[in-house]
Order: sequence, then structure tokens, then C-alpha cells
Amino acid sequence: MNQFFGEVEVDESYIGAKFKNTRKKNRDYYRKINAVKRGRGAKILHQPVFGLYQGNGRVYVESIKDAEKKTLQDIIKGKIMLESDVYTDTWKSYRGLKREGYRHEVIDHGKEQYVREKKDKKIHINGIEGFWGYLKEHLLKHHGVSKSNLIYYVKEQEFRFNQGHLSTDSFVEKLVVILVNFSP
Repeated sequence: MNQFFGEVEVDESYIGAKFKNTRKKNRDYYRKINAVKRGRGAKILHQPVFGLYQGNGRVYVESIKDAEKKTLQDIIKGKIMLESDVYTDTWKSYRGLKREGYRHEVIDHGKEQYVREKKDKKIHINGIEGFWGYLKEHLLKHHGVSKSNLIYYVKEQEFRFNQGHLSTDSFVEKLVVILVNFSP
């Protein structure tokens, strides 16, 4: 896939069941092994996923082991061309992107900031956050997906999102070409 350029929205999300919706036996077990902390939810039980969204509606999603600075910035460096406008939230792992050669702008949701005007541009990460909603809505109908298979569902939705402009016939043709050339 070609590198992203121009205005690129970057965000991470966590996919998994809400702690309160898991079985009581599982909740008790997670509490016993200290996998959850009071007031912090059960993020450790969720699968982190990282995504890029370009203004033209193209998205790239990747399953990640953690949302630490090295993990996220390595993906950004590999997928986004230097001197691009990179829009993020205030997560600490995005600090230092300006030093790496990007024009980095931050949206502070903690201050109820969702769109910011700068000169003649609107700065936001609503595109990638919209994709997270699209993805999670799709996953609801499966009533849970194992962590080992999650990436396949995520990549399917990435493909559908990126090919949404195609007619049904063109979409099917493209899908058949991919499947014929696929080798596990």
C-alpha cells in the first residue's frame, strides 16, 4: 500500500467486551489476578488497534501489542510520508512527532475540543474515530471475536471501508483477485 501523505488522522482504540458484560466467573478471576484496577476499567483485557485515516477516506488499521511510543511511532514512520500533517489526540505516545519531521497538531478531548480551526484548516480526528465506530458496530453482530481472529475482522472492515466507492461488480472482482492470489 502507498504511504499516507497530506492530512492524516492517527488514533488508537481498544476492542473487547465491557468488563461489566463479562461472565461473573471471569470478572472474579480477572480481579483475583489483578488484571483490572478500580476506576481504570479492563483495558488490559482488550486488544489495542492502531489506525491511520487520510482525508480522502482511506484507512489503514493494524493490531498492536501495546500503545507505547515506540510501537506507534514506528508505524507512523513506516506509513506516513515526512512533512505530512499528522493529527492526534493528547496520548503521550504521540509526543515528539514534530522532531521526527511531521507537522503535528493535537486535539484535546479532555478540554472538550473536537475540532480546532487553524488558518484555513479544520483540525480534528473525527474521520478515524468514525471508522472505530463503524468497526465496533460491525463486530457487535458477531457476539465476540477471539483475539487471535480479531485482525481478520478488522482487516475485512478496512477493505470494505476503502473500497466503498466501488460498484458491487467491481468490489466482487477485486475481492476475487485478492482471494485467488492469497496464500496462507
